[in-house]
Amino acid sequence: MTNIDFTPTAYTVTKPGRGEQGRYTEEQFPYAYRDAKRYYAELAEQYPNLARFVVPDHYVQEYCREYDRGLYSGSRGFGTDKLDAFFRLAEVGAGQAKFN
Repeated sequence: MTNIDFTPTAYTVTKPGRGEQGRYTEEQFPYAYRDAKRYYAELAEQYPNLARFVVPDHYVQEYCREYDRGLYSGSRGFGTDKLDAFFRLAEVGAGQAKFN
């Protein structure tokens, strides 16, 4: 995981609750933020070709949004799907890629 660049980008997500655009930080959700980094590393190893289309910071933000949404729905964040955000982002990235 040390070679994956998780540098924050300008990417924002729509937060549950009031629906405001924003970013999640490690201070807000330390467990979910660290889990997202670990999950991304695992998924990048399992799906290296798809990982080329997923910006690590975008994955972290989407995962934390899903976790936060779970808190609002009453699941207390349990059951956050690590694959959903990865495949949604990979789909968008692949759609924007130019293939020869």
